[in-house]
Amino acid sequence: MDVFKLTPEQKSYLELIRSTQLKAIGSINREIIVAINNDADVKLIEDFILKDASLTAHILKTASSVVYAPNKQRDATSIRYAIVRIGFAGIRSICITVALIDNIPERHLSNKKNLVTCLSKSFHSAIQSKNVALKMGDCEEQETYTAGLLQNIGELAFWCSPLHNMAAYTSLAQSGLEPEECCYHLCGQRFRELSVILSDEWNLGEVLVESLRGAPLTSNAKAVKLGTDIVNALELGWESDEMRALDELLRQKFGTNDSENHEFIFRGFTEVINELIRYFPEGEAVFRASVPSEVPIVTTETVSDNTRVRARRSPDEQVQKQAIKKMNALVEEKTDQLSYFNILAQTIYEGVALERIVVAGLDSRGENIKAISLAGRKTEEWANDFSFPVEKNGSFLIDCLQSRQALLVSRDSSPALYKSAERSLGEMISGTASFLICPIVMSGEPIALVYADMAGEHWPIGDKQVEQFSSIVQRLSMVLTNNPV
Repeated sequence: MDVFKLTPEQKSYLELIRSTQLKAIGSINREIIVAINNDADVKLIEDFILKDASLTAHILKTASSVVYAPNKQRDATSIRYAIVRIGFAGIRSICITVALIDNIPERHLSNKKNLVTCLSKSFHSAIQSKNVALKMGDCEEQETYTAGLLQNIGELAFWCSPLHNMAAYTSLAQSGLEPEECCYHLCGQRFRELSVILSDEWNLGEVLVESLRGAPLTSNAKAVKLGTDIVNALELGWESDEMRALDELLRQKFGTNDSENHEFIFRGFTEVINELIRYFPEGEAVFRASVPSEVPIVTTETVSDNTRVRARRSPDEQVQKQAIKKMNALVEEKTDQLSYFNILAQTIYEGVALERIVVAGLDSRGENIKAISLAGRKTEEWANDFSFPVEKNGSFLIDCLQSRQALLVSRDSSPALYKSAERSLGEMISGTASFLICPIVMSGEPIALVYADMAGEHWPIGDKQVEQFSSIVQRLSMVLTNNPV
């Protein structure tokens, strides 16, 4: 319903939604953008962040995490230093995320369940949108993450307003109407229409506005639209008509089969859980219960005896070239290490044709390692399981870290190294005959380790794959050394 055709009563209800505390997110967004556009003035952004103790603490903690802090580098103790580490786009994303969370749970205890559910879905949209953007290759991941996070801003604002506590809403709800239809009767707008109105009025970004309005034209908005479609389809189930339509769309767009599509979607599901643990722990259980937690087995190719087989992929040098171009572009965007690591993992999967990839960060002392970016198949549990100490003697890791080179570890050709890997990786590599590892080195010091294998398939890792794997990891090391973040 057009805003100008609303009744006076509907306009008054709409105004209640427009004036919620979430309106502050628009102010936050404007202040950050002005600061960033003002000759990239770090001091302006620093002053803004220091106004909020909670935001200050969160940014310092994030900047000191293994994702952003290079090996043996001290914890971030100043906001200015943290801004440089994280990058402007990352800072904007964190500020809006923290603002969303701070505006919700404790101030609206009577309606906490609806808000937690809605916010959990917002994180899911953010992660799936970001992952689609990364897969497309010509998008800005942080922009798509933020726009995905704000897809449900209309519904969030509705639940943050006093409208749902009013007698008019209670009467409609008791008659059997769903909340969105109640909202439509009261203020003439459904949740998505509210999101469009608020994103415009609060200046939440062109990517968000475009993704909400029909058929988007830019790559960033297309990624957000597709990410949101993934969220909606997954909520309806793997066997739903919506998921089948989505599978067809993903096949056409990326040339992937249903199994690969489902693994890509499920990887996003596992990433959301980690993101919720990081920002909004109380949303984890709600999110797990909202979508199917298992990927169905999908036949990718059938032979005469109906045995399921998977066709081996070939390396794609064009994908590798595009990734190098994207890494160089990120330098100008002053982005964070995680964006580089995500590109690297996806490139090794799609461009080098290895099946399972983990980029794991070293802690500040170089004593422990933990997964921070994953790509490919059968990674569902690895986000949490790929975490272990660096053994100092007789370890496959020591050989790799000291040589600064890619290392092929094989059960047959290097049994001693393989056995040392079993001590750390345990059952994770059961059924894996060989794997590759290579450190990411910045200014002479390892800051992360890249692991890749064939995800249990009985395919040898070819010489060409070893060479390309090593080359793309070393290229990233060179980029980070010349442009430290």
